[in-house]
Amino acid sequence: MKVTITIILNIVFLSIVSCQKNQIEITNQLTNNHINIPPTKISIIPPEGFVNSTKFIGIENEESGINIMEIDGAPFENSTRDLNRETFESQGINVKRIEKVKVNELSGYILELEQEYGSTQLIFGDSTYTVMLIGSYPKLNKKAKEIIENCLKTAYLNKDQKTNPFDVAKFDIDLSKTNLEFYQYGANQYIYNSDKLESAYNHPKGATLTISQIPNDPTVTNNIKDYTTGIYLKMANEM
Repeated sequence: MKVTITIILNIVFLSIVSCQKNQIEITNQLTNNHINIPPTKISIIPPEGFVNSTKFIGIENEESGINIMEIDGAPFENSTRDLNRETFESQGINVKRIEKVKVNELSGYILELEQEYGSTQLIFGDSTYTVMLIGSYPKLNKKAKEIIENCLKTAYLNKDQKTNPFDVAKFDIDLSKTNLEFYQYGANQYIYNSDKLESAYNHPKGATLTISQIPNDPTVTNNIKDYTTGIYLKMANEM
């Protein structure tokens, strides 16, 4: 799958003010066909042939994928209030469809966008939580688009589920050597924060390290734990 982090990030934080009057109701119960996407609180029914991705948090096949992002502590209204159709178009994103939805009584939107790839997204949440499911597929492949959207509509949120972001991390870290504490994770990001700020994303004291920065070549470092600890220690000293 050739979807890049840049494309995802260009799309994922965009939302909408304008929407269609008709509202889609998505009401799901957890079934035996649902699988949880670690380390999230989201379960979906994956399409045939899709497997857990090793490149991002979500599922994929050879040409399509669904990336899942959770922002715990981020009100849904705050995550979506400042963005509109003009914002998409100013970034060269073609808006094909915008629809207001409710997902098990939570407010949300379905978006259908086109850039280098096609993207159908389901974004929903409440006063303390926002979740984004970002489906990507070849934009001329109508069957792939249909499969992705049908999968998005199976999303089930269990906010009481315990999660551990390091279940899928490709590295370990010795936090005893730094003044940073784990804050939250995003798309391939593990965010650390020295003073438990409300938003490590937007604060100068927020420290981030992406999985892409972790060396895959074992000759780079003999101890991946020492490597990542060293990166965070450098961040801590610079703050």
